[in-house]
Amino acid sequence: MMPKILIAGAGLTGALCAHILKRDLQHKIEIVVWEKARGAGGRMSTSRHPDNPQCSVDLGAQYISLTPQYAERHKSYHGELISNGVLKPLEGIIEGAVESAQGTLHYVSPNGTSSIVKHFLKNSGAKVEYGQFLSKLEASNVHESAQPDIPSVKLYLDTLSDGTAVEPTSTEKGIMIKIVANPQEEVSGGRSREVFDAVILTMPTEQILQQKGLVQEALAKRSLIKSHLQSVRYSARYALGLFFKQGTTLDVPWCARYVQGDPCVRWISADAKKRGADSSIVGPSLVVHTSVPFGIHYLEAEKEEVQSVIMQHLRQLLPDLPEPIQVMCHRWRYSQFDDYISCNCILFDDFVASGPFR
Repeated sequence: MMPKILIAGAGLTGALCAHILKRDLQHKIEIVVWEKARGAGGRMSTSRHPDNPQCSVDLGAQYISLTPQYAERHKSYHGELISNGVLKPLEGIIEGAVESAQGTLHYVSPNGTSSIVKHFLKNSGAKVEYGQFLSKLEASNVHESAQPDIPSVKLYLDTLSDGTAVEPTSTEKGIMIKIVANPQEEVSGGRSREVFDAVILTMPTEQILQQKGLVQEALAKRSLIKSHLQSVRYSARYALGLFFKQGTTLDVPWCARYVQGDPCVRWISADAKKRGADSSIVGPSLVVHTSVPFGIHYLEAEKEEVQSVIMQHLRQLLPDLPEPIQVMCHRWRYSQFDDYISCNCILFDDFVASGPFR
């Protein structure tokens, strides 16, 4: 029987882990991806109008920037996305953008940034299960009923906040074990227990630290790993997606704009225009991202209250904005790394993955 691998999280990291494992190990493993949300994407989330799925907004990442060095290092990934039409050059005007390093190229996703994640998930052949919330892992002996030793654990950190490189850390190899996901009888939002040979966690570090069972036992014995995870800080912000009826015109000279001087709004994007699409067919859409201080201040507020405040600021910035037919409000509790420390994943057992996870 092939080893069965669970990847927790269907964002870009989870999708690339699945893609790389499939590429390197081919038909030697079975890959399962659990995602607690209703769809793939994570912070590359694309939301669609409920009555018109062709009209969409990127509530997370807005465009892809490739410096010459980064493009060369990961050209196989970007080349694949470009050749398959998942990425195309950004041709519109971004007002207020900071000047990029010489030779930097910018790309957009014609079908939304979540299409990048979906591309790698599809190519991996993984079984993706949505609405599956992972809360606990337990180890179980294959041949014995006694509780086994904690299996080997590897933590992958690219750099600490001070720029110091961190070597992958591995522990002693455990005995032959199986890993039970969600061992309790019933799990809110998902099915009961399943058994795997290895588990890869690609969730925000705060959610890793909240995992019960095996994760807590492993981290209790590895204070350095735990301190690295606890040192990760994220910024927070809100995003609005505004949908307009077909035939509406958004009279702006840019496809996107970085806003200066407003305490609430930091980014505005006319999404169809940004992607070079014809909004007259499906109706235009607008994306608004708040500043980080605003996001932190209103982090625990009711979404209806936050949406009202953001709309007030938006109308001050765009006084001629037409009335939207629908508005979506999304809270990004884990928007971006604040003090940068790239924690890609924790692996239980001996499967290793690497790649451009930033």
